[in-house]
Amino acid sequence: MVVIGLCGLNGGGKGVAATILKNKGFIAYSTSDILREECFKQGIDNITRDHLIIQGTKMRALYGTDVLTRRVMEKIYAEEGASLAKRDVLRGNYVVESIRNPGEVNSLRTIPGFVLWSIEADVRMRFERNKARKREADSQTLQDFERIEAIENAKEDAGQQLIKTSELADDHLRNEGSLDEFSLMIDAHLAAVRAKK
Repeated sequence: MVVIGLCGLNGGGKGVAATILKNKGFIAYSTSDILREECFKQGIDNITRDHLIIQGTKMRALYGTDVLTRRVMEKIYAEEGASLAKRDVLRGNYVVESIRNPGEVNSLRTIPGFVLWSIEADVRMRFERNKARKREADSQTLQDFERIEAIENAKEDAGQQLIKTSELADDHLRNEGSLDEFSLMIDAHLAAVRAKK
């Protein structure tokens, strides 16, 4: 059993890494999905990154900095019929995408077998990837991309703290080559994680 958490700045390739791991049999969860669910409950239809940032900060302030990963953990343990309270050993392999606050890391570290990877790339490369996705909510200028990134690195405990979170990573994967190269890098890092077990 392996639980891999993915953190890093926007456009680094966390979603790609999660997809690669899903193709290897991992079950994927995302803290962003928890935020989207909350936005939908509040009647927000066209969800932007700004909405997700505001919702995440609000939830962390109200319910603790680990609220999003606690909800993901509840889903994981429920799926296995295991006890979250007892921290039963999980049987499956899981990937948790979009970890954005050190409190979320601390919560996930209570799961036996948890490892945190920071997925990283140059800012211009990340911006170009975001533009290529053609999502309405993504920044259309490098200046706006960097503005939002500054917001995502808040100093307040309840805010997103992407850089501080990445500093807690067990491993840092540079995603600046081809998809095949990134996939091979993930294979190598996954083999190293499994070798430590």
